[in-house]
Amino acid sequence: MIRQIRKVEENEIVAKRMSLTTIAWNIIWNFSLFNFYFSVSVLSPTNAQLMAPAFFYFMICFLFELKLLLLCWKANNMDVIQEGNTQARKALIYFYVKFYCICLLIVIFSDTIISSPFLLLILNGMVWVPQIIKNAMNKARNVPDIKFVLSMTFTQ
Repeated sequence: MIRQIRKVEENEIVAKRMSLTTIAWNIIWNFSLFNFYFSVSVLSPTNAQLMAPAFFYFMICFLFELKLLLLCWKANNMDVIQEGNTQARKALIYFYVKFYCICLLIVIFSDTIISSPFLLLILNGMVWVPQIIKNAMNKARNVPDIKFVLSMTFTQ
């Protein structure tokens, strides 16, 4: 993850090739998994050992993935940023409002999602679909690093 962040910081083209939807969905999905494990550990004394790992996983994922999301958003919205701070602020606020509304919906429906193996499979599998679509539409040869893809997939 840190290596991918460095690549994005150093090379705007790499940042533009990253799908904002994929990164955002991964963050939302990780948050929903954290929410489930943390809730289970708080409500059930027999599962209290899940509390610390869930919390640290949440903090690490959110710190790095939100940084990556912001860097990629900035690279994909340079025209808005060049229009001035006011326009950039409005665009970023709009982006974050959409992002947190989806987070809220996932939290509201988390019991339904967690209790359905089919929904879990579909939602977990959807993480990389936006990136695949973006690569296909742009006919990109320089796709995200395989280590980054595997690390984000396996952390779930």
